[in-house]
Amino acid sequence: MLRAFFVSAVLVGVAGPALADDMDACRDQQTEAKARLDACENVIAAAQVSGKDLAIAYGVRGPAFRLKRNYDKAIAAFEAAHAADPDNPNYINGRGLAYEGKGDDAHAMADYNLVLQMRPNSPLALNNRGTLYLRQGAIQSALDDFNAAVNFISRALIAVTC
Repeated sequence: MLRAFFVSAVLVGVAGPALADDMDACRDQQTEAKARLDACENVIAAAQVSGKDLAIAYGVRGPAFRLKRNYDKAIAAFEAAHAADPDNPNYINGRGLAYEGKGDDAHAMADYNLVLQMRPNSPLALNNRGTLYLRQGAIQSALDDFNAAVNFISRALIAVTC
């Protein structure tokens, strides 16, 4: 929260209040999807932010393109997000989904494996890789991934409720 306030204050001083408002809307997951995407596009176009803030903007752009089945633009957006924030595996997972949508299972599998190297218990990557295994007919590998994802989520829920 304090970081968001500081970044907003810096943006207001350097780039003006419009960019700060766009960055706030881009960051806010509760913002209506079209308004959030528009704000993130403005942030990207302004070319005045970097790092995690830029990654967030590209990270919002990626799924928007993927939902429109524009997989090449989605992949490019997720690559830009990953370049701006290389420690966040969510962008790699998103790129994997875009590759999968494009029908490029080899690149999708490579991305899911990379996410699992970064976060071995990522239920999203386990589920996504399991789906690929299932489609390829590797039933046992798919079951192993699905079970690992469910077990991780179950343990996390127990830890939170206890």
